[in-house]
Amino acid sequence: MKAGTDAKVAKPGWSLRPVVLADQAGLIRLSAQLGYPIENQLLGHNLQFMLARPDHRVLVVADAQGQILGWVHGYVRVVLEAEPAVEVGGLVVDVACRGQGLGRALMAGLEDWARTQAVGRITLRSGMERPEAHCFYLSLGYTAIKQQQAFSKSL
Repeated sequence: MKAGTDAKVAKPGWSLRPVVLADQAGLIRLSAQLGYPIENQLLGHNLQFMLARPDHRVLVVADAQGQILGWVHGYVRVVLEAEPAVEVGGLVVDVACRGQGLGRALMAGLEDWARTQAVGRITLRSGMERPEAHCFYLSLGYTAIKQQQAFSKSL
């Protein structure tokens, strides 16, 4: 499915399309639902960065009124020790709309974009506290390959 078409979106009136700056409020609302609250200024900065980069893609599903019901972000990830891949940076569907095919449509749209990026795989990470997400990814044909811990250091 090419972004901008809604053939795989579950309900009439919903559309899958690339993100635009005007979607910022919806992205913030859904990021908070995912457990990652973010300030308007920081999300705006990040979104502008992604929109300017051909190796990043953000897709949204919107209803007929333009309300953002879900988003997915992917980017080309290149590391020394593995083949390049598209990494899913995040996926969220509004809690009121889950189970209706929006996540599938978003992932299908991202996979279509990934195929245009000359990479042979798409990867993602999902926290151990999200077993329902793990079942979703398995249903899409993804394979769990390892468990790991994540580390961070503020600079």
